[in-house]
Amino acid sequence: MPKRHVRDQYAFRQVRHDPSEPVLFAPSLEDEVRSEPLVVALKKVVAELPNEVLERLYLPFGGVPYRPKELLAVWLFAFMQGERSSRRIQERVRWDMRFRYLAGGQAYDDRTIGRFLLRMEPALPELFAFIVEKLLAAGLVSKRCLAVDGTKIPGNVSQLKRAVHEASLQSDPDARPMGKRMVVGYNAQAAVDKDSGYVLGCEVVNHQADYSAMGPLLEALDRQSNLPEEVVADAGYESLRNLGELEERGITGYVAPKDDDDAAWEVDEEGELRCPAGHIPDLHATTYKHGVRIHRLRLLQCPTCPLAKGCGNPKTKTLAYPVGTDPRLRILNYKRARSDTGKALLIDRRTVERTFGHIKSNMRFSRFHLRGIAKARLEFGFACSAYNLRRYLLAAFWPVLSRIYCFWPKWLFAFTPFQSIRSMQRSQLRVSERFSLPTL
Repeated sequence: MPKRHVRDQYAFRQVRHDPSEPVLFAPSLEDEVRSEPLVVALKKVVAELPNEVLERLYLPFGGVPYRPKELLAVWLFAFMQGERSSRRIQERVRWDMRFRYLAGGQAYDDRTIGRFLLRMEPALPELFAFIVEKLLAAGLVSKRCLAVDGTKIPGNVSQLKRAVHEASLQSDPDARPMGKRMVVGYNAQAAVDKDSGYVLGCEVVNHQADYSAMGPLLEALDRQSNLPEEVVADAGYESLRNLGELEERGITGYVAPKDDDDAAWEVDEEGELRCPAGHIPDLHATTYKHGVRIHRLRLLQCPTCPLAKGCGNPKTKTLAYPVGTDPRLRILNYKRARSDTGKALLIDRRTVERTFGHIKSNMRFSRFHLRGIAKARLEFGFACSAYNLRRYLLAAFWPVLSRIYCFWPKWLFAFTPFQSIRSMQRSQLRVSERFSLPTL
């Protein structure tokens, strides 16, 4: 008796139709991409963007342009797929069914695609705010605590050490050497929600040090009304100027101290700066450092104080600070950072590192393609918007997978994990109670 799974002749599955023969009723683009719910949902979310955001980018005369929402959906999906070349996007729009669906069947050329991205520069803040409003309405972010950090991204210039200065001056005058590796590019900053990992603010500067980027990043958050209650940052952001800006905006800062020199100082209930013995320091001298006036405080009672040996080395008995700043902010920040709450927050600050890893590795944002700091801000802002929007859609269609906390294999790179299992459970509860998306 022949086996049931053995055929006596070769058999192959039949094709749906012969490509050389015409089709009477061709399948629609939506039927072709129905197995890709992320693409269908992306087009519906972009359609909810107010028309005036994109219409004001065009003039009321001249040639008739393509519809901007289709072009915007194409660019967002291209960033999600790690594609930023206008020529390769042109090829995708012609031959990739997903891009054809988002483009509405239009076959854009590479110049149309590239010019639209540059045209989006004044509308990027409104697009970013629109996505953040979606996240807030779904209960996916709380804006309670933001983790701030930066990453160095090479620019569209030569990275050879012998050509660093020539590359900076000729190809991209705004790019600067970053770090000891002599990376010529920009310092991309991001403020990430610590509980969920969504990007609520981004900025690009051409300064190597992170402390100079805190002010522009806070201004970007203030313009978008995304100021949090707390901010966590590493020691690269510790400066009295940054602590003062956090204080002015009513934000509690947990900035990692660079050293323990401030351990011997205290701020009493009346707001006075004192040593452990209760002595108030006096102004000892005013000097200049890098063109900045510096006040130096000194305790005159130290030689006769019985606690002098136990309150630290002699360096801790003097305190220097720039004129116009409040040295008490640094002491208070040191006490907060060294508390149990501060230590836990500084450990959880690695949320922003995972976000950078996803954008730079999975989304293939390893270097800037556009030149100039304004275009670099546009490119990085688009990447952060696409990152937020993809996670927003994944939380809607695959909420169970979004709760898994692990490192994903390469073929599942789209599903970025949340910060912790507990935060995932809270986010999942909010999604089940409030989240709604148009049905497919």
